[in-house]
Formats: sequence, structure tokens, C-alpha cells
Amino acid sequence: MKISDIKIRNRFRKDIGELSSLKNSINEIGLLQPIVIDENNNLIAGYRRLIAFKELGKTDIPVNKINIENSLKGEYDENAIRKNFTPSESVAIWGAMESYQLTGKKRPSSESDEPRKKASKLLKTSTDTLSKAKQVVQSQDKTLIEMMDRTGNVNKAYRYIKQKKDEEKIIKEQPKLETKGKFKTILIDPAWEYYTIVLTYTFILTFICFIALWITLMLDRVFERV
Repeated sequence: MKISDIKIRNRFRKDIGELSSLKNSINEIGLLQPIVIDENNNLIAGYRRLIAFKELGKTDIPVNKINIENSLKGEYDENAIRKNFTPSESVAIWGAMESYQLTGKKRPSSESDEPRKKASKLLKTSTDTLSKAKQVVQSQDKTLIEMMDRTGNVNKAYRYIKQKKDEEKIIKEQPKLETKGKFKTILIDPAWEYYTIVLTYTFILTFICFIALWITLMLDRVFERV
């Protein structure tokens, strides 16, 4: 498709990062993952790929076209369903469905979850997986997003995001400690396995006691002979 025919909306971020490795890959093996557009040629996903093509002086670019209006009506294009979209592209398609305006107005809030269900059916993935992928994309962690798209493992990327959020929450929380009288409970969360360290120290102490006992017995024998 002609690059000049593709419409780029303002929602795409201006910071596209470094493109040299992407352009080298395009020159060597071509574009492995076409960009995604809707039925009106609006760009849905693949902004960096599109810019890379422009900078390489190319005038045409491979595309996957999704009919957002028909998808929201429940009419799915079998050719689109067969495409292997990356998780971040799936999130972008879901976002396009959410913001799509059939009558010039935003969809009612009562139908807010409907685009996710429609996207789930179109993309052959669960709504839960879509939601997790969306949180990864919203984290703006470029390395994590690329890893998710490359491996297709949404759960692993999501676990990283959730762990990071939990860590930030714990750091921000101020522990409520008793300031008067005796402490009823002391909470310790060591950075190692509790039972492993306890068993190790128990073994060491037992060994030291055994050596001390052996030395005592040897000294007793020496003194008896004297």
C-alpha cells in the first residue's frame, strides 16, 4: 500500500526511539510484521515500522487491514482472523475499537467492555490476556514490550509489571508500628529462604558445640595423667 495514503492520528507517540537496527533488518530480510490499518486507512499499529520505511525512501509498505466497524458489529473478516498479530498490536486493535465512533459520538459507557469482547473474538485470544497485554503496553517499558511481542508470552511480561507495581506499593507504604509498651509481634522479611539459613546456622552451632566438647574431654584426659 502507498505510504502516502496512510493516515496517522495524533495518538501515536512522537518519541520513536532508535531506528537503525529496524532499518537494517528491513533492508536485509524485509518487513516481517506488516503494519495494521483500519478500513479508512487510519494507522492502528506499526508507527515505528512506518517511519523506518519513510526514512529508507520507500513509497509502499505491507499492511494488514482490519475493518473496525464490521468487527464491532460482529462481522469478522476471515482473512484478518488468520493474521498473527503481536500482543501489542492486539492491544492497539482493541484500542481502535474502543475509540471508534459509529455515529460521530463515543460509545456509551454501558458498552465499555463490548469492544474488548469483540477484539477477543476477532483476535482469537482471551479478554484476560488482552487486559494483561494492555498493562504491559501502558508500562511503556520498551524492552518488556519487545520481549512480549517477540515471544508471544504475555503472562511472563505481565508478571514483571505486577511485581514492579507490588514493589513500588510496598516502598510507598509506611509500616504501622507500636511506639509504646512491649511489641507483640516482630515481622522480619529476610531476602533469603528462612528455613535454609536457620538449618545452616543450626548445623554450624552443632558442629562448634561438638568440637568444644571434644576439646574439653581431651583436656580432662591430659589433666588426669598429670
